[in-house]
Amino acid sequence: MDLLFNARLGTIEGPGPGAVSLTRAERIVFELLSANPHRVITRDQLLDAVSEPGSDKNDRNVDFLINRLRRKLSDDARQPRFIATRYGEGYVWIADTPLGLEQIADADAVVGPVRGLELVEDKEAAKATAHDIAGALTGAFGADKKVLYAPDCPPPDQFGPQAPRHASEISFFSDRGRTDCIVVVKEFRSGRIIFARRMGLNRIASGEVALDTLSSEVEDALWLSEVVAPSRTEALPIALFKASGDGDPPAGEAETASNRRLLSRHNELEARNLSRWEANDTRLRGLLAKSPADPELKLLIALNTHSKYVTSGVKLFSAGHNTQELDEDEIEDFVTSALPSIRNDPEYAIVAGKLLHFVKRGYDDLARDLCEGAYRQSLSVGRSLAIIGQMRGYFGETDAALQCLEQALNLARPGSHSHLYALVIKCQALSAAGLWDELDSARRELAGANRIAGFVLEPMFGHPETPSIRSRAVSFLISRERAQAMLMHKYYTSARLFRDPEQGKNSLRSLTRVLTNRFGCDVIPDEVRTKFPGLLSG
Repeated sequence: MDLLFNARLGTIEGPGPGAVSLTRAERIVFELLSANPHRVITRDQLLDAVSEPGSDKNDRNVDFLINRLRRKLSDDARQPRFIATRYGEGYVWIADTPLGLEQIADADAVVGPVRGLELVEDKEAAKATAHDIAGALTGAFGADKKVLYAPDCPPPDQFGPQAPRHASEISFFSDRGRTDCIVVVKEFRSGRIIFARRMGLNRIASGEVALDTLSSEVEDALWLSEVVAPSRTEALPIALFKASGDGDPPAGEAETASNRRLLSRHNELEARNLSRWEANDTRLRGLLAKSPADPELKLLIALNTHSKYVTSGVKLFSAGHNTQELDEDEIEDFVTSALPSIRNDPEYAIVAGKLLHFVKRGYDDLARDLCEGAYRQSLSVGRSLAIIGQMRGYFGETDAALQCLEQALNLARPGSHSHLYALVIKCQALSAAGLWDELDSARRELAGANRIAGFVLEPMFGHPETPSIRSRAVSFLISRERAQAMLMHKYYTSARLFRDPEQGKNSLRSLTRVLTNRFGCDVIPDEVRTKFPGLLSG
């Protein structure tokens, strides 16, 4: 009863003699049904899959296709082995069809192989459980991911360059009358285990073990593995930011896009970034509730809170957000409690140093030692360059900072989050050092890499004595409240962190000049005015 489907040739081998060719529509129906075993596929779903734009949609066409496919499979509709009819609903694939290598290779994730069925007394119950687990796990990999159930999935070494990214293996074994099921989710190629759980078969059948809970746990584990994956190339702050969103940042608008359009797109992205932060915060705190002593989760929550201000601070301050002290309390508590466990891990230690410096509570020397020590020990230097460059800039080591940042830019893919991250930090360092000519070049590079970011950040990274036309354009498109929020954001996430007050003041000068020219000197928030008196002089 085994079938072998060749996607490239569009043929099926077995159960009859020789290979059977499928038409385009038959192939689409076969792939859709067999890729979703034991799931009802409605007539509408099948009709949408085979219909061409502008064609007449008639659900009787689906019935004709099914009948033709059954004939080619030697499948009896009254005693089906492959395709069963669910009256009033649609059709369902009822066989455990070994999928072709091409089909599996094209998937994002595969549920399989399934092992140990031959050793289990109640094989049908175990087989049904495997199907149920596969169905539950499909959503865990993401709604936009292609997930296949392949109980006979070949090992990774049989695949070519293309293969699934993840696999979920299901194993059964019996001992003294008890049958257990083990689910292991791993990276398909490397075999790195992401999640593992052992469950009694009878507990699954009784509902004592809820498969939707299993799916949620796998989803959390996959999400966390994306953040801390050893194979990633981004710094941890970027990996965390990307975990609940898209890959690369939007490339920006067309050259003809108006300034108002650029600002509008930025506001949309800012709102999306805040949603990302909220999603990360909810997930991380849920994980911490299950593992309250986990030092990595504590550090990630602290880092996520910091990222809230970096990516969405202007929006928060515009809305009157004033929980900085409470957030700093938690960051300090989580980082210091996690430190004994994570300080020997360079990637976590450098982030811990960055966060301790951010709270500005007397940890500057410890923060510096942590960052420099982690950088010296790191075997993934590319992921540390931007952070160590930023920290050296804060401590007034401008030349050393720029050297690190240039290397980070050389290693980053143009237009990626890592590239923009390093470019913005480079502009920060140059403005703080008062290197206006070099800053002008870096600012142009930023605008070339991403028009939206380049436009919105232009007022922050211009020459304080000669604001550009685009800088002035930004000031005329925003409200007074947003202008104050922009100054507070720049101060809180950057200017106050420079050891030398003059460098902190320098980093604020351009933005302050542009906004006071538009709104007057009282647009400067009191906290900024107190920290940097005489901001407009010199």
